[in-house]
Amino acid sequence: NENNISVVITDHHLTTKPNPAADAVVNPNQLQCTFDSKALVGVGVAFYLLGRLSKYRREAGRSSVQVSRYLDLVALGTIADVGVLDHNNRTLVAHGLVAIREGRCSLGILALLELAGRDPRKMTVQDFGFVIGPRINAAGRMDNMSIGIECLIADSMEDAKRLAFELDKLNKERRYVEGGMRDQADDILRQLQSSQDSDSDENSSQLLAQHSQSNQSDTDVITEDKSKPSDLRSLILYQDDWHQGVIGIVAGRLKETHYRPAIVFAPADDTKLGAEDAIKGSARSIPGIHIRDAIESIAEGDPELITHFGGHAMAAGLTLKKKDFEAFAKAFEDLMQTYDASVFEEEQFTDGNLLAQDFSLQFVESLTQGYIWGHGFVPPQFDGVFEVIETRILKDKHLKLSLRYPGVLYPIDAIWFNYDNAKWDYRAKEVHVLFELDINEWNGNQNIQLMVRDLAVVEIAP
Repeated sequence: NENNISVVITDHHLTTKPNPAADAVVNPNQLQCTFDSKALVGVGVAFYLLGRLSKYRREAGRSSVQVSRYLDLVALGTIADVGVLDHNNRTLVAHGLVAIREGRCSLGILALLELAGRDPRKMTVQDFGFVIGPRINAAGRMDNMSIGIECLIADSMEDAKRLAFELDKLNKERRYVEGGMRDQADDILRQLQSSQDSDSDENSSQLLAQHSQSNQSDTDVITEDKSKPSDLRSLILYQDDWHQGVIGIVAGRLKETHYRPAIVFAPADDTKLGAEDAIKGSARSIPGIHIRDAIESIAEGDPELITHFGGHAMAAGLTLKKKDFEAFAKAFEDLMQTYDASVFEEEQFTDGNLLAQDFSLQFVESLTQGYIWGHGFVPPQFDGVFEVIETRILKDKHLKLSLRYPGVLYPIDAIWFNYDNAKWDYRAKEVHVLFELDINEWNGNQNIQLMVRDLAVVEIAP
């Protein structure tokens, strides 16, 4: 405004504060907005703004772009940002998928799919979330987001492949850093569990904060004890040496493993570690707890505690001073203790048993290729009792199984990523499995693979 520059702001976050003094603020979640779809992510908002601008230019007789050419990027951004797949977002993603399958897409997307050994003609929503998205996001997490942007807008396949290779290296680095942070987080929680065995329950949140700040273990040892810190209803962790770019992923893993809201902090600037210096946190929540509103409630109760915050129902970010970490951890845990206990009990849903003839490539392909699954429109989960033929542990943390199902003439592969050791017994003879169906493709060969979501041992061998 001071320099007489017109400014248009796009956003998609929830807000209760007045808009900045821009020429226009485009946000479906601002209070006065009547746009039907409130689930748009940032790329969706930009897409609609570009579409309206293009229409305005056409009506004025000026040159314009065909915005549908960008639907591949809109689909990628919607899934990578875990947008809720309401009718509007599902439509955008569906059209983006068609464009990619037909080769009408970014050279960067094609290069990333090729690098991962994926066929663009068989592109699925899961490829956005687990193949392309993590590699693009690794640039911003570990280095500079511009690498990811340059890859997506590359003009030649040579440049796209070079940048895709750089992104893949950064993603491997991200996985290594994340693994170390998760090991440290697990160690903190194990120490907490030991402390809870000898201390009173009322000190749980203080103990977590103390362990979180004092634990500086460099150990790479992975133990299989995944006991839940049952007295706590939140997991709030901080370490001086944690990486700002990975805290959101670690928070998500903790939330999934322990079914508790998780907030992971790291220094805002890794060269400034004093008590008055800022730390930034990334929060992930469970159904029934609106994480942004919870943080706002704490901020209203103590306006000096939190410097900045923002987000959504299931994810949020915040900044506070390092010296206020323990006070925040206690305030958040105290708030969680006011919720009904049932909120913290995870429920698993199943679409039932399958018939023997359903274990076919044709049926599985119809599910994975023919529908748009994602957040808010989850893929079907099935359950059944299987005979265990063979098992092995991969990379010390994944369980690979070969199973037999009544009426199916061939073994069925299954994999349980980051399996729960407390639920597994190597003597298992029969297991009840909750799973999603997938197709594993390797060296041109395809086979059905069960993605295990939960498992219970029914019978063990004598």
